[in-house]
Amino acid sequence: MKKLLSIPKKLQYFALSLILFIATVLLIQIAANRYLANIRSAEQQIGFIKANIETINALHHELLSSIVYGKSDNPAVLDKSDKQMSLDLASLSESISLLSGNRIFKRNEDSFRSIETFTEAIADFSLANSSLLTTLKERGNVYEGMISAWLKQTADIEATVGTNNPDLLIGLGKMKALQAEYLMTMNSSLFETLNSHVISMQSQLPMEDMVLPGKFDAFLQLTAAISALDNRLGFFTLQGELPAYEKAYDNVNDTFKNLSSVVRKNTHKNIVTVYVVYIGIILFVFTVFMFLGYFTINRSTLRPIRTILDYTVALARGTLPEKPMMIDPSDDPGNISGEMNKLANGLRAKTIFARDLNQGRLDADITLLGEGDELGVEMKKLKDRMVSSAEEQSRYNEDNARRRYINEGLAKFGNLLRLNSNNLTSLGDSFIRELIKYLDAIQGGFFILDESDKEKPVLRLLASFAYNRKKYLEKTIWMGEGLVGTCAVEKKTIHLTEMPEGYISITSGLGDAPPDNLLLVPVLHEGELIGVLEIASLNKFSDFEITFTEEVAGNLGSTIVTTRINQRTSELLDKSQQQAANMAEQEEEMRQNMEELKATQEESSRREEEFRGIFNSLNSSLFLLEYDLEGTIIFINEKFLFFLNKKSEEVIGKSHAHIFGVKSIVDSKFWSQMSNLTNTVLYEKLTIGKKSYLLKEHMAVVTNKDELPVKILNMITEIPEKPAAYK
Repeated sequence: MKKLLSIPKKLQYFALSLILFIATVLLIQIAANRYLANIRSAEQQIGFIKANIETINALHHELLSSIVYGKSDNPAVLDKSDKQMSLDLASLSESISLLSGNRIFKRNEDSFRSIETFTEAIADFSLANSSLLTTLKERGNVYEGMISAWLKQTADIEATVGTNNPDLLIGLGKMKALQAEYLMTMNSSLFETLNSHVISMQSQLPMEDMVLPGKFDAFLQLTAAISALDNRLGFFTLQGELPAYEKAYDNVNDTFKNLSSVVRKNTHKNIVTVYVVYIGIILFVFTVFMFLGYFTINRSTLRPIRTILDYTVALARGTLPEKPMMIDPSDDPGNISGEMNKLANGLRAKTIFARDLNQGRLDADITLLGEGDELGVEMKKLKDRMVSSAEEQSRYNEDNARRRYINEGLAKFGNLLRLNSNNLTSLGDSFIRELIKYLDAIQGGFFILDESDKEKPVLRLLASFAYNRKKYLEKTIWMGEGLVGTCAVEKKTIHLTEMPEGYISITSGLGDAPPDNLLLVPVLHEGELIGVLEIASLNKFSDFEITFTEEVAGNLGSTIVTTRINQRTSELLDKSQQQAANMAEQEEEMRQNMEELKATQEESSRREEEFRGIFNSLNSSLFLLEYDLEGTIIFINEKFLFFLNKKSEEVIGKSHAHIFGVKSIVDSKFWSQMSNLTNTVLYEKLTIGKKSYLLKEHMAVVTNKDELPVKILNMITEIPEKPAAYK
């Protein structure tokens, strides 16, 4: 109750006006719905009428096809159609009565006139339908009515004639045929032919016969009556009950179409009118409500809105008001001013935070207004991203410095290696001196692998440098001895940062300096050991310094190998000059040997041509197979392939049994024995399709120059029959 009393009276009046506005809208809605209900009722009645019209159409077509055109001889069809038509006409009349009683159509002259026209058309159709059905029932069919009596009279005449008068029986047959043709075609012109035939039959009756003339007269009377009914019905004419029925039926459909069109236009017009009036009244009432609302809301309500608007516009333009928003609490039930002041303070804090970030103070922080403070969250993410970018930039700068350090060092030492590549001693001295300076170390040495004794290779100190002075030492270390020997054996870099006192002087071979960091790097070339670099420093070696040292060690190894090759080339050049004279002396002897060799080659070529001719003759006249020593086929000539009707890939790599069958006398034991024999003759039968051939096989072992068997040659010929010995 207190909350209600705290609401200003003007707002209470505004709420009351709103309730009245809603009540007015509801009343207008109810009135419109009642009017629309009448329209929907009219549309529903039109739907009922349409359904009845469709049923009448179906009964109409069923009546014409079943009765009028003789497509059914069932007497119950006519009664069923008559009853159903009566029911549908009654239902149609009821729907028309309800439609004419609708308030909408009472006020519309066109609609009312269309209903009256449709009602008259229904009455005419009902009268025509009743008259047509009465005539049809009177005319009947083969079961009842005049048609039935007509057919029965023919049967009575036929029974009276009996079998004593063959001429009359033939005439009766023609009379029945004319009747059947009429019943099928409904052609009234057949009645004249039928009457003429009946009169002709009467003239053939004997004078003393008193029965048949009367029955023929009765038949003629029935025929005349049926003809009169056909004329009244109007079969195949434009006048009569049937054309009148069709005309009344078409009139019903036409007037219904006109009624439907008028009703549809009238209902559409009324619906549009209802909605136009409804919307117009709503707009009018709403305008009145807004007019009252404007004078109902007190200035004390509008003033805070203006204050909030001015404050919001300033915030929207990016200006932070210096003074907080001040609104009377009675005009600020939702404490909007307090929330707006919180928003302004939050934006002010975010501005200060952004200014700190812009000035590089990345340790600045901000307090979020709440869990949904998306701007604060995004600004914190921005700070984190800036911190991450700064760290990334720092790492990038460090990486650049490391890459520059390595690239400049590689260029420097590349030039050094190129200038001192002629002498290993000067190369080692220059390299170790510059490397100690570049790494800011205190001492170092280069041990080179000495393989003078292949069984016991050693590492010999080639160059050393300590405290900016060259140390002339002579030191030899066995492979695997101490750190240097271990590095040489493992071919891996060794980096020590903690060493016992005096450890270097015992194991490193560099003197008595007590460094804290020791780096041993193998000098390799294509995986082969060239030597070992040993460097000591008072500072810890960084990863990029170790990487740099490993790369220049590889370059040193390549240079040493190149130097050794150059030295070896120089030595070989001297030897070659000494041997040039000896070669000149041997040249004449070689010339003579070449002439003898040429003669030998000519003889070999001649024999090769003879062997090639022999092989070509065998290949063209015999079936040839070659096997390895285990009996696998490695060659087959084209002649045998044509005989077998196969391709080479179907035979190469297969066994002897693949061609001659599993019952072949050649088995695995045969091949083991064949390699120890010179040749063998076999007779085997080969079946191709339905035909069998007897083949003679000459197996011969082929040997190399050392008389060792390398393969087996099978030369095959076809023979007409088995030899006596084989039989």
